[in-house]
Amino acid sequence: MTIEEIKKLIAAGKIKPLGNELKNGKIESKNKKHQYKIFHGWDIARASKTDNEWGRFNLELLDSIMNKGYNKESLEKVLQGVQLHDYHWSWLAKHQETTSDRYNWFFLDVNGLTEAICLTFHPKQSVFDSSEIFYIEYIAVAPWNRLNPYQERKFSGLGSVLVQSVCEYFIEKHKYNFRFSLHSVKAAETFYKKIGMTKFPEHDKENLYYYEMTNPKEYIIKEENV
Repeated sequence: MTIEEIKKLIAAGKIKPLGNELKNGKIESKNKKHQYKIFHGWDIARASKTDNEWGRFNLELLDSIMNKGYNKESLEKVLQGVQLHDYHWSWLAKHQETTSDRYNWFFLDVNGLTEAICLTFHPKQSVFDSSEIFYIEYIAVAPWNRLNPYQERKFSGLGSVLVQSVCEYFIEKHKYNFRFSLHSVKAAETFYKKIGMTKFPEHDKENLYYYEMTNPKEYIIKEENV
């Protein structure tokens, strides 16, 4: 089945988001508590809906930036700062490419909107020792949850909440003890260093930097402070 055929089925209501809820909790935005839900599993309807919502915002953001009259140098700085490296990603297409049970999808939703996504692969050989770990193929927060000149950021800290929950899942199911790896864009390096990951430059690829959680200590996020 092609992606266009899948989209038509979703639009007709014949394929709906699944409800495999893994976890729920509270996050804060503008001094107000919001309940989030993390869903686990392959979910083409949720992926397609996310493509539409995130894509619509990115187009509005780019349109706003281009209409502000920046000169070339200023425009380049603004575009670098809004983190649009993943604007061309299609979560639905990635779903079609990751049907093996070695892949795990995680969606963090608030009030029916997907605010962050993570795709993992396992098992993967650690480059630090001989243990098996999991690998984060993709992790992203919705574009409105990043700093941008279009509107105030909606939520902060969702990447931490999602990574924490994914780690807990693999601890429970596969006994990985908070061990995982990923390739990071430069803009996200500060976050991965902050949570205690180690950089291994010999495993970099193109413009992506390889990080691995080498310390198996428990990684805890205090949800009330995110």
